[in-house]
Order: sequence, then structure tokens, then C-alpha cells
Amino acid sequence: MPVPVLVPDFWGTPARVSPIVRRLVARAVLAAGVGAIAILLARACESSAAREVTFIVDPRPLGEPVRAVRIDVFDREGARGSGERRYDAGERPEPLRLETAAPGAGAEVVIEVELADRVDRVRHGIDAPAGSTVKILLGDVTR
Repeated sequence: MPVPVLVPDFWGTPARVSPIVRRLVARAVLAAGVGAIAILLARACESSAAREVTFIVDPRPLGEPVRAVRIDVFDREGARGSGERRYDAGERPEPLRLETAAPGAGAEVVIEVELADRVDRVRHGIDAPAGSTVKILLGDVTR
């Protein structure tokens, strides 16, 4: 037998609440809690993207047959991330995209490009704040 719960009504006198109403209220409170947790998780994911740096390495300006491109990002604390892309013979090279945690002071990027007859390596110091995008055009002497 259900036990009646006394809840003050509009005028302040206790009133009985049916079990159906109690279940509906409990489910609404549970749904609101789940919704609040989902919103917190979504905000945490959005803010983590703001702490990252995106590197885009574009080998298209090289004009030579590119076989592979590799990028490594380092700072004083060690490696931050790396990425590699291989291209089949005759395939038009597309940009390589890498998302890493924002590098600290003294950061550098190392890029290796494998061409048909040789491998070129470039080291370059970077200062990229969190949330930024660094575009690197290979073979372009102006950038």
C-alpha cells in the first residue's frame, strides 16, 4: 500500500500527492540532470578544441612528384604530435592536416618530404598560440 506524502498546496495546507505525479516529477528531475551533464560535456569538448593548434602542410607548390610528407612538432617538453601522408605514383598531393596540443616555448616543427629522387628535411621554430592554424606551403620561398 503506498504511503501518502503530504505536500503543502497553494494555501499552505497539506495535500496528498498521487504516485503518478511523484513518478513524473522524479523522471523530470532525472532528465534535467542528464541534460545538464550533456551540456557540461559538450562545453568541455568545445573548450579542448580551443587549446589545440592545427598545422596544415601543403606540398602542392613543390611541382615535383611527392611520395610522402611527414610533420613532427616538438617543444622543450618533448614531442607534441606527428602525422604522415603517403601518395601513390601519379597521385596529386593533397595537404596534410595535424591537430596537436598547443606547443610551449621553444617549439619547432620538422617536416620531411620524400620526393622521387631525394628526401628533404626542414626545421623551423614556431610560436603558435592555442586555437590558431599554421599553414605551411612547401616549395614556396615567400612563406
